[in-house]
Amino acid sequence: MSVLRIQLLAGRPIVDLDGKNLDIPEASLDLLIYLALENKPSYDRDHLTQVLYESLTDANKESFRKHALHSLSKSVRDLCIKAERTTLSYDGSQVWIDVQEFIALSDVTAEQKTLAARKRVHTSLKQAYDLYQEDFLQDYGLSSKRRGLKPWMQKHYDALRSRFHQLLEKLIQNEITFGNYEAALKYAVRWHESLPTANLPLQYLIWLSAHTQRHTQMLQYWDILTEVELNDSNIIGYPSVGWKQLFDRGVQPELGVLKLDTVARVNIHDLKIWAGGIVIGRDAELETVFEALFTKHTASVLTVSGEQGMGKSEFARAVGFACQRGKLVDRTIYIKMTFKTDFEDLLNTIALKADKSPIVALDYRNKYLSIENLLDEGDYLLVLDQQESGQVFDHEMQSRIKLLSEHVPTIVCTYEAWNDTFDVALQPISSPEIVARIFSKYMEQEKSIGDDVSIHAHRLLNVTQGKPLSLRILASSIRAYKLSIADAIAQVEGTVSENPLMAWCWQLLEGRMKFVLAMILQFDPLEGPQLADLDRMEDRLSKIELELMLKKLGQIGIIDYEEGRYQIHPLTRTYLRALDAQNLPSHESYKEYLRSQFCRIEFGYLEMYSNQFELLDQHYRNILRAFDFCFELDAVGISRINRFVPYLIARGQYYFARRLLSGAETTLSEVDVEMQAELLLNIAKLDVKQGEFEDAGMHLQSALEQAESTQSVSLLAGIHEQLGIIIRKSYPIEQSRRHLEMAKQYARQSGDLSILCTVLANLGSTEIFDNKFDQASVYVEESLELARQVNNPHVELYSVTALGVIRLELVDFEAAFDYFLQAQTLSAQIGNFERQGYINLNLGITSFYLGRFHDARLHLNRASDIAERLQHQELIANIARSMGRVEAAEHYRVRAEASFKRALILSSRLVSSRLAVDFAIDLAKLEFQYHNWADAQRYAKHALDSAVKLDVAFLIAEALYCLSIIVLAQEWIIGPDDTEETVGRLKALLGDQIAQLKDCSITRFHLDRTAFFFQYGLDNFPELHHFRVVDALVELLEID
Repeated sequence: MSVLRIQLLAGRPIVDLDGKNLDIPEASLDLLIYLALENKPSYDRDHLTQVLYESLTDANKESFRKHALHSLSKSVRDLCIKAERTTLSYDGSQVWIDVQEFIALSDVTAEQKTLAARKRVHTSLKQAYDLYQEDFLQDYGLSSKRRGLKPWMQKHYDALRSRFHQLLEKLIQNEITFGNYEAALKYAVRWHESLPTANLPLQYLIWLSAHTQRHTQMLQYWDILTEVELNDSNIIGYPSVGWKQLFDRGVQPELGVLKLDTVARVNIHDLKIWAGGIVIGRDAELETVFEALFTKHTASVLTVSGEQGMGKSEFARAVGFACQRGKLVDRTIYIKMTFKTDFEDLLNTIALKADKSPIVALDYRNKYLSIENLLDEGDYLLVLDQQESGQVFDHEMQSRIKLLSEHVPTIVCTYEAWNDTFDVALQPISSPEIVARIFSKYMEQEKSIGDDVSIHAHRLLNVTQGKPLSLRILASSIRAYKLSIADAIAQVEGTVSENPLMAWCWQLLEGRMKFVLAMILQFDPLEGPQLADLDRMEDRLSKIELELMLKKLGQIGIIDYEEGRYQIHPLTRTYLRALDAQNLPSHESYKEYLRSQFCRIEFGYLEMYSNQFELLDQHYRNILRAFDFCFELDAVGISRINRFVPYLIARGQYYFARRLLSGAETTLSEVDVEMQAELLLNIAKLDVKQGEFEDAGMHLQSALEQAESTQSVSLLAGIHEQLGIIIRKSYPIEQSRRHLEMAKQYARQSGDLSILCTVLANLGSTEIFDNKFDQASVYVEESLELARQVNNPHVELYSVTALGVIRLELVDFEAAFDYFLQAQTLSAQIGNFERQGYINLNLGITSFYLGRFHDARLHLNRASDIAERLQHQELIANIARSMGRVEAAEHYRVRAEASFKRALILSSRLVSSRLAVDFAIDLAKLEFQYHNWADAQRYAKHALDSAVKLDVAFLIAEALYCLSIIVLAQEWIIGPDDTEETVGRLKALLGDQIAQLKDCSITRFHLDRTAFFFQYGLDNFPELHHFRVVDALVELLEID
């Protein structure tokens, strides 16, 4: 197949067909370039002639175009151009043009924020760089007859140069990230040559010269910077005086000053143009926001303040649109806020809008850090929009939002500026000319006969007070009711009211529209109703009539339609509330009727979706509002609470869950026994989530007494599962196992796979605690299968991680490593920050056993970063212990001892006896490794005594083996394989304790496993098996 290749980034155009260079007359070349680059299937001949030959007389234009077309070779015309009577058709399927290839390659972005993904993208960017040999048609001149094409060429020239400079910065940033400073310097030099008076390339050149020991060049670039920065904002690095101070002290500039997270910088002029297409007359404010958040980085959070109607929401949306178009951010997360929005609700909404719904089920601390991690890994803009007058953002909320803004640029639309926060205040529009432009925009250029907007500009300014929203409502009302501008203004001017515009608009509405507004007002301001809700709420309007009313209200600008829901703008809502609904067809009886209808609808959703939390996410605010309206503590009300509370607990809405449960608990005696048991179970679940384990235990025991009399298998399964979880925390494994086994039995009887899934996962966890790995594996594999079947990502993640732990304990290290890698992928998809810490810990432990000490350190350091941010003391202790093992194996004794002692101290603070035993054994092993017999024996004896008190068989086995091997090695460095000799020495060591140890349920498996793991890292004790400790202990303790 023939291919026509056109190069426009090589100075002069180069055209070849199948490798053969074509000599094309310039006029014909103009036509070919225009057709190829515009790449449209059809062109109007007259329009084409006007664009190409604008400078010619009308008589000459057509003949010049015909000559240009026919001067193209027949082979070119046959390949891509077909002349018709009034049009020219173009087919670019067999045409390759370097400009299009350059754009496609430079647009490639990484789907993931990983080094490997960045390297793949970098390859495409370098290919794009190679294509850009010279600026677009740099050496291609246009004769006087062909100057019509010049504006078109200039537009592409400017756009491609800007794109090329963005490409150069991406290449520089990538090469710096990869450590290739020489390659980065090459790109920075070309950037500076292309823009010799620009600040940005000079700062990269200074930094790179400093780090490649080119001090003379560094000072030369600094001299240029001092001259140019007066007219160019300081985007990265330091001002020239700052660079000079570093040079004088001989200090190299840090990598952090380069802001390598800022890719594809966009000129503020472009951002203002894009945003200005949405908001008019706010150029200065837009520039301030773009500079503060994205170029000068003077703020990570800013408030956009102003009274109702100033267009704050539209302004913020315009900023988000421009930033996404300019590729400063990938996504804008827009969240509406009211007095009822607490910080955890905000975190939940961020997770849902970022398509990370599993995050909402995490505990608060883990949720917060998971959100931080999510925002760090993505390029987001966060917009928080106040929807009610008053102080929606209290001091605590402001502080938390400011902390969150360290991870995401944040705009807060608020009525009042925050203290100590960068603020952009939106004032009323004061220019009649701009008011006329805004009004014309909302009129959509539809003017009533005889009206000219500019004539009425001053009157428009007066009646709307320069508020963009008021201009929108006035213009939309004029269009909707086909009024003249002059008459409408006169009517508003003649309306007597504190808010004449809203009062006039209210008078325009017919009664049925007021009914519809009254219905919408019942719904939560952040959720609003769907069409189906309103249709079911009012029988007196047909669905067609309702849709017409809603359409009319939307045309007027009274309501908005967003994400499938109708919402009233805060300005309108405030006005309607000020009327106190007395003029909404809303006598008290009618209001009660609407509220009862609203409650019926929302409780209906609760009935339908109580087990489908993703669907309840779209309704929970309205359901909470329904409880506010209709909080009845009869059997029906308690039943609704029991349905709703599990969702609230799962979503971290503990305040609302506790409020509902506290009210319901006072009326327990008034409902049937099964309902009482279910309510007590829900209270216990909330107690567990809030760390009130003693209260949870009491509530569960009460629930169990009630449920046993009803024989409700679902309830009994849930109660026994919670009891098993709570009891396991205090380590009575047998009691925990008994409750969980009963929970499994009841769950199977109920047929509820969701309950069975979690019960099996908890049983597996219990068996792992008790070192019964074969049985644990059976439970966990079944829980994994069910988790995938019922789509429970949290149990799936737990099960995969647990299978890794089981394979690790069974010495199948490669399989364990594979499971942990799978868990790492699942955890990243869910966004569970805490779980990522545990997975990295297990990857570190597994790498240690595989002898990959460097990899073990990397994974443990990642786990440590997460644990420190979470302030998770138990995780920190386990990481310290594992790091100590690695350091001991690498013969860093002092470091290892410090790590083990840190772990031991942390375990004492946690009041975790089991961890204390583990860490004492590790210290004993370390001292044993360096022949410090007395200390080793002291730690081992302490571990054995503690393990015996706990009465945990596998811990006793570990401590007993450790103590035995230390004493034998001290008295008998290497001896013959003589079990009898070993038995005699151990009998003398243990004495009267032997009888007690015989009753501890130690198995041969426990001892064999302990011996296997104890050997790891002991290079100076390669022959421990010679001591025959396992055989001797089996004989001495009479183990089967």
